[in-house]
Amino acid sequence: MRFFVKTLIAIVLAALIAGALTYPAWFAVTHFADYRPDRIMRRIGELLLVVALVWILRREGLVNRATFGYGVPRRQFLRQMMLGFVAGLLLMLPLVFGFLGLDIRTWNTEFTLIALAKSLVEGALAGFVIAFIEESLLRGAMYSVIERESGITQAIVMPSVLFAALHFMVDPDAMRVSTDHMNFAVGMQIAVKAFAAFAEPLKIIDALFALFALGVLLALIRRYTGAIAGSIGLHAGGVAMIAVIGQFTSVNSHTSLPWLIGSYNDGVIGWLAFLWITIVALGYWRIAAAVKQN
Repeated sequence: MRFFVKTLIAIVLAALIAGALTYPAWFAVTHFADYRPDRIMRRIGELLLVVALVWILRREGLVNRATFGYGVPRRQFLRQMMLGFVAGLLLMLPLVFGFLGLDIRTWNTEFTLIALAKSLVEGALAGFVIAFIEESLLRGAMYSVIERESGITQAIVMPSVLFAALHFMVDPDAMRVSTDHMNFAVGMQIAVKAFAAFAEPLKIIDALFALFALGVLLALIRRYTGAIAGSIGLHAGGVAMIAVIGQFTSVNSHTSLPWLIGSYNDGVIGWLAFLWITIVALGYWRIAAAVKQN
């Protein structure tokens, strides 16, 4: 629990310091390239957060492969990761069929096998970059430390809460600002906007629950495989499939069931996703626990 609290403090401090550095960094960068201030703020914040967490872990003497979830042989790690990726793709298919079958989403006309393959590869590349970063932190370091401090249950729950919340701290639309009057105060406004979604939690509660359920599933994979390889693969597969869904289907504006797709900006992560992922997580937990006992 101490590590979780320290991580929350590090996130807030990283955002505020990044906000204070946004204007001078943006001013310097604009001499070479045209970057949006919110993107600069996010990159500075991410770098500061990584430095802070590594410093915290180093003080605890926990900077090693096992703590970050890489404590299995390379061949086993790669096998688990690839199996996880396939599972991530399959995890999303029932949602796709559900959206189409309920007429919540409809096919776009530009669908071809070549376009599908291209979208899947691009989504997979982005997915693995995201998954390696998030899983190393949440299901790797944070899971290991919290399990040591407070036990398995909190090691599953607490990172999953943070995993869900972090998705609403990187909304490019909410954080975007005009550069016409860019100054120090505007940089701080960008930092504050990173937490704006939590001012009205009921508007995002469906996506929060769905992402929390996904976080629990990823943590259970970490728990029963002994590494984050499967979590990385599943996470990347889910991101890749969401990219495909976003490109080849569109939300039906006349659907009578809009609440099922949720408030999150991809139009996928809502109450239907929460129900399905919860069922999968419970099933995986029962099966994996039974296998481990035997």
